[in-house]
This record gives sequence, structure tokens and C-alpha cells, in this order.
Amino acid sequence: MRVKLCFLMLFTFILGQAIIAQKIEIMDWMSNSYLGIQMTDITKDNYSKYGLNSVQGVAVEKVVENSPAAQAGLKAGDVIVKFNNEEVTSVRKLKRLISEVAPDHQVRIKILRNGKEQELIATMGKRSSTNFQGIKLQIPDIEELRKRLPKSEDDTWFDYLLNNKRYIGVNVMSLNDQLANYFGVSDGKGVLVTYVAPNSPAARAGLQAGDVIMEIDGKEITSILDLSKAINNSKEASIRITIMRNKSKQTLVVTPESTEQMPQKLVEDASES
Repeated sequence: MRVKLCFLMLFTFILGQAIIAQKIEIMDWMSNSYLGIQMTDITKDNYSKYGLNSVQGVAVEKVVENSPAAQAGLKAGDVIVKFNNEEVTSVRKLKRLISEVAPDHQVRIKILRNGKEQELIATMGKRSSTNFQGIKLQIPDIEELRKRLPKSEDDTWFDYLLNNKRYIGVNVMSLNDQLANYFGVSDGKGVLVTYVAPNSPAARAGLQAGDVIMEIDGKEITSILDLSKAINNSKEASIRITIMRNKSKQTLVVTPESTEQMPQKLVEDASES
């Protein structure tokens, strides 16, 4: 099996600072809150594994040592059913709920453990800064990569994955309803560019932090995975990226480059957040 070069860039959120060129402030709660769990959705295929009689909540797969979750008593195998009295129905929703609580604030977490309901109190931590990270692995697919990469508090912590083909050099995050409204994306679809690497294909094409990528070559982008697939599956040398900038649509032409041409500084290891 050939070795695949995986390029990933972690979330970069800046409290109280404007995003480069767009002068848009990203609020504290969106990035800094940290609980310290690896979690997975409960489905009809796995609910019995967690001792449940039906699909409900989100399962805790791993608790980061000395994290707020660990200090609160959360354990692998617990099922989170409520967070601050709001029902938890998916990893995506729990991620949003976590992000809405500022660091050092307490939260009430209702769990099911061995079929019994418990309530825990956790004090949210603050996420440390992150850089870029490159990892070489032999992997069959994205799900295997998720298992091998350093763990974070959710399964969408990596922003942009390249499967040994092409890269454009951006750091992105999914949109929630508030972000979509703020950036003028009426249907809430697209991914938000939070960083553009200097001298990257994206930078040369004019992409900026604060842009919302909505389409690539006419295909709707609704997730980070959509973005990765669109870039890597295109048979053309260049791709047409439709963005929303200052609540106005624009189209840019970007020429992705092979990951073999990726600058070394973009694949250097960084400390885990």
C-alpha cells in the first residue's frame, strides 16, 4: 500500500482580533472552549453497544487526561444525553453547544452510564493555540485516519484533508446558523475560510480569510469533506471556486498543486491542542 501524505490544518480562532483582510471578529465562544472528549454519534447500528434501548445522545469514545471532562468524571463509554439542559442529538449539535460556553464557565452534563442516569458538572477549559501538522500514514480510508490521528473533542476537528493529490492551502471550518447569517449565506451551506497560507495556490488566486466557499466547479460545498473531494477529484488543472465575500458572490480560479510541492513548513509537526 502506498504511503499517503495527509495535510491537515487545525482550527485557528483569534479572540478580539480581526480576520486578515476581512476585518471580521470571531467571537471567543466559537473557538476557545474546550471539554476534552472524543465522541461519536449513536446510530441504529451501535446503540446496543452502549447499553441503550434506542438511538439517543452522543457516545464518549475517549476522555483526554486531565481535561475538563476528566476532572468532571466523564468516562469512555458514557452517553451524553443533555448538555446544560438541552437535548443532545448528534456530535454536530454537541460541538455547537460546547462552543457556545465560554472558558471557566460551568456546564451541567447529563449522561447514561451502564444504563443509569447521572449528572456531572464540568468547568469548561480553554483551547490552546494550534499550528499546522503533517502526518504520514498508511491508510485505507478517511475513517481509519480518524482513528489514528491525535484525538480532539470531536470528530470534525481537522479542517482540510488531502489524499496525496492536490492542495490549495486553506484552513476551513463548517458553518453554523449564526455564522451563516453573519456572512450572508442564506441557506447556511458552505465552509468558512479561517486562514490562507502565504504563497499558496489559494493565496495567489485571491482567496482570503473570511470568504465562504459555496461551490467548486458548480458543485455545492456543504462540508469540509465536500471541499476535499471537489479539489482532489477534479480532472482539470484549475478549479472555479464560488465564494461569498462581504455578502456578495464572486468566482475565483484556483490552480491546486500536488502535495509533493507543498512547502515543508506546512507539513512540520505541531504540538497537539
